[in-house]
Amino acid sequence: MGTIETTPHTEIHYWTGDPNQLKRENMDNFYSAGRDPIFYCHHSEHIEDPDWLNSEFLFWDENEELVRVKVKDTLDTKKLRYGFQDVPFPWLKTRPTPKLTRQEKSRLASVEVSRSTKSRTATVKEDEDEVLVIEVIEYEENQLIKFNVLVKDEPGSSGGPNKSEFARSFVNMPHKQAKKSKTTLVPGIAGS
Repeated sequence: MGTIETTPHTEIHYWTGDPNQLKRENMDNFYSAGRDPIFYCHHSEHIEDPDWLNSEFLFWDENEELVRVKVKDTLDTKKLRYGFQDVPFPWLKTRPTPKLTRQEKSRLASVEVSRSTKSRTATVKEDEDEVLVIEVIEYEENQLIKFNVLVKDEPGSSGGPNKSEFARSFVNMPHKQAKKSKTTLVPGIAGS
């Protein structure tokens, strides 16, 4: 599983839908996730598959006429008569300077973990993600929890948010059950 598969992937499930529904129906619950058309786009990997492209949906138009639309007709924004302005993206090749969040310092934690000194071949670097394993995260399932993992790549230097790189977030989306859970977080750190 790639690192993007976990964050922001999971949050998108929670953000899509209405958490004010009686049973919190949104893409975060297994029984209701597949009812949202966004679910299929969110999980698609092979959008060139004719079964997907030729899938049809029925909608009522502004004249109360039933209209049949194929998925392939919605993928070209020009056919939908809208587009985005072509503008430069200067931030694509720059790295932002991390900043301290508004969290109280007493809530921040720092742990030194030595990176393996074993050299990795170019093939291994290409084929495998380098990861950090954070074990035994305990939390209540009915609580919204989020924290970020930052990785410092300069051995022997003093720590601090200006000498770190974002690795991943841990997010627990609240569920109705108020039970304790344990999990493991495995952020990718290659290039950190």
